[in-house]
Amino acid sequence: MKHILFYTSLLIITFITGCKKLDEQVFSSLPSVTDEKGASASVLGVYKGFFSDWQAQVPFLVLQESGHEYSSYGTGGDWWNEPFYNYELTDNNDFLARTWKMIYKVINRANDVIESLPASVKDQALANSMVGEAKFLRAWGFFKLTQFWGKIPLHLESTKSLADEKGVFKSRTSVDSVYGQIIDDLKFAAAHLPQTRTTADLGRATSAAAKGLLGKVYLTMAGKPLNQTDNYQKAVDILSELVNNESTYALELLANYRSIFDPSNEMNKEVIFAFRGNAIPSDDNGTIWPWAFCSPGMTWTVASTNGLRWDISRMYEPQDIRLYEGIGMRYPWVGDGSILINGKADTIYYDTVSTFNYVLQSNPSVTFGNSHVGIGYMKWRHPEPPLGWPGGHQKDYIELRYADIILLLAEALNETDRPIEALELINRIRNRAGASSCPNGAYPGTNKASIAQLIRDERRRELVGEGSTIMDIRRWGTLPTEIASMRQDQFPEGRKLPVYNSKLELYPIPITELATNPNLLPQNPGW
Repeated sequence: MKHILFYTSLLIITFITGCKKLDEQVFSSLPSVTDEKGASASVLGVYKGFFSDWQAQVPFLVLQESGHEYSSYGTGGDWWNEPFYNYELTDNNDFLARTWKMIYKVINRANDVIESLPASVKDQALANSMVGEAKFLRAWGFFKLTQFWGKIPLHLESTKSLADEKGVFKSRTSVDSVYGQIIDDLKFAAAHLPQTRTTADLGRATSAAAKGLLGKVYLTMAGKPLNQTDNYQKAVDILSELVNNESTYALELLANYRSIFDPSNEMNKEVIFAFRGNAIPSDDNGTIWPWAFCSPGMTWTVASTNGLRWDISRMYEPQDIRLYEGIGMRYPWVGDGSILINGKADTIYYDTVSTFNYVLQSNPSVTFGNSHVGIGYMKWRHPEPPLGWPGGHQKDYIELRYADIILLLAEALNETDRPIEALELINRIRNRAGASSCPNGAYPGTNKASIAQLIRDERRRELVGEGSTIMDIRRWGTLPTEIASMRQDQFPEGRKLPVYNSKLELYPIPITELATNPNLLPQNPGW
């Protein structure tokens, strides 16, 4: 599917930004679907919307991985992404607007398929499967949008012309209603998508992907700001279907943590759903994340522009493989948090004070305790891009993997007063990484509160850099603590530290969208 997916060249409407000059825009929608071949091509075109703007790729992940206790801006200078890290973001940020448009492009393509496909595919089961695929992607898009911005326009019909102002310029819908639509779409997808995919179609959504995403949706609704705690049991029910039936859904917690992210092992049995990167000269659908997020020196880049504060290493036990293969701490480490340099280090790091890159091997006198440093993510490693530019990598974007599902189920079990069952699942993740089983010295308790803290820490250790961090923090209501724990060495010298404000629980609606569509008003509170 990785190659088939991106060969389909499809034009689609983009929601207009800037001045409202409709007559100056030329738009088209998906081509007419007249047979099963055309229907399949249209479905694959929905995925391609995710890669429609490479400049939206980095902010899409930055929105989910910046602005927490250990996030580090990484490089000096006034690059565009710094405001996401120190919460000086404004509604006129172009990259924020690009992310909004990219996600709505996926939704609009999905709507086009949902409307046009059933009449073109005679096999009802096949038609339902294709529509289920489109509904899964639409649900994914709405879920991201409402997590980022709260109330959003709920577009359920395709927009083929900007002359249809009633269809284009919709009002924002309540968060409850958005989640209601997401749940309906995912239930349909779960009922009609195949349990597994053949090699040629790896990457296309499955019922496991729909059920896994639905479980994450239920947990999000149970947390802040909705606090609909009855959804914890719903999460237990749907996620247990996956964990209790691994062979049915071809799911596996890989024994080798590094192999999950190995470029030669993409779409392995731990990966439940991913957007598949494909960069060839005739089709610019590569990915830029390895260039912007990988540990410097591990890929085609000189310095990671987005990363982590070095002392996140203190969250890990020295033998935890995720310390080396998840984040970029590829040098000896001891339990008190200090780093020993013995000539075997292989990581470059960026010092935000001196604005120089250092290779630890040749700078053994560097002391991290006094250094402002940005560490990248080893899980984003990738060979030099074939197109010779930062966005030319082939790396897949893993949206959902099995370890995430196991930890989500552990959290739901704990919140429904089954902490011992939750602990068993957590230890599956810890033992795979080489960490000691809990309870232990750092996590001595087995009560609900102790397990809740362990789960939060374990999700950080396991999933940081994969698009869960900020969304977890928001639903747990711990953003004030995260911001209070930020330090000056996470930013270039002279930048001020952020102060918590309740407005930071959501991002501002892009000003270009507000200027175009007055029905989006009012702006999110505080912005």
